[in-house]
Amino acid sequence: MVGRVRLSKAFIAILLAAFIIEPVPVGVAVSGASPLNTGHDGTSLMHDLLEDLGYDVELVQAWSLARLILRRRSCEVLLIISPEKPYTSEEIDVITGMVRGGAHLIIADEGLYSNALLEALESRVRIAGSHVSFSNSYIFPARVSLDNFTSVLYFAYASPVVHDDSGEVVASRGGVTLGVRTGVQGSKIYVFGDGSIFTNAALASKSRVNPYVQLVNNVFSNTCLNGTIYMESSKYGLRPLTQSEILDSGKLSYVIAAFSNPFRYVLLLSQGLSPAGLALLTFTLLTVLVRYFLSHVMPPKTLTRPLEEVPTPSRRRAYVTSRLRKLVCSDESPEGLRELCDGGRSRLGPNDLKKIVDWITFQQ
Repeated sequence: MVGRVRLSKAFIAILLAAFIIEPVPVGVAVSGASPLNTGHDGTSLMHDLLEDLGYDVELVQAWSLARLILRRRSCEVLLIISPEKPYTSEEIDVITGMVRGGAHLIIADEGLYSNALLEALESRVRIAGSHVSFSNSYIFPARVSLDNFTSVLYFAYASPVVHDDSGEVVASRGGVTLGVRTGVQGSKIYVFGDGSIFTNAALASKSRVNPYVQLVNNVFSNTCLNGTIYMESSKYGLRPLTQSEILDSGKLSYVIAAFSNPFRYVLLLSQGLSPAGLALLTFTLLTVLVRYFLSHVMPPKTLTRPLEEVPTPSRRRAYVTSRLRKLVCSDESPEGLRELCDGGRSRLGPNDLKKIVDWITFQQ
């Protein structure tokens, strides 16, 4: 029993350590173009590249707290890449307030969520939200021309960018605009209709000859030199890691914690469930986990359990003796037996047990 308890406590220690060290729940990965996603569709390499270029990069987990971040440099850029969730009115107020206050804005998004920001800024640029294809393919080359940078880059499932003559076209193909540069109250705004040009798949090579690296260098150097980048990190979902992805981590504490994390199994089982079904599943798994924790890791420290649960003969004898002493020294016991309690229960010895047992048998 002692060995099981020690093993359980060691297991919990490893589990908690892995939970604390990892930036996202163990056994779970951030989906989409999040800077916390190291997969091909994430933007973790974009984060690293910007730091290599000398920028201070802040991952924004909550825009309501973005204004509280210490501004170490005067020049600021807000970077939003393919958000997967809509922006609230409070978040829109914070972002647009920062832009009107002098921060620049770079958007690379094939969806519609970023349009709420452009509308609030009274910009006439919009993302159409419909994928464009050429030669029956949604992956196609397009021309990008920006100041002293001109190249042909591949776009993937890109959306047209709708604008008026006030915007400067910086990316296009066949009459379809894919990138625009505009401005609001002195702040520069870039809008690309594709977030894949900034993902890990495009920036896998950090070589200067990589045209996607050159694009990043030119966009940011012409916008804000050596400033602070506020990188969107709050508008992405979560997905459960596969078994092979967990085992490939090579860290024992992470593997144990990942396979033990109930939230991972909630994600695995929740695909296709309604919100009510997901809530019920989460409650059920948490209930099972709590009951297991209380029964195996924190066993009750009392001797009021049934005799069959007391593990050793010596503990059973101690249990019986303590119960008998309590009974004999109660007010219901005969006066002759209570005399044995004078001076404390310690005066009761094994030789007195026969007298006590006889009285208990007579009572029954």
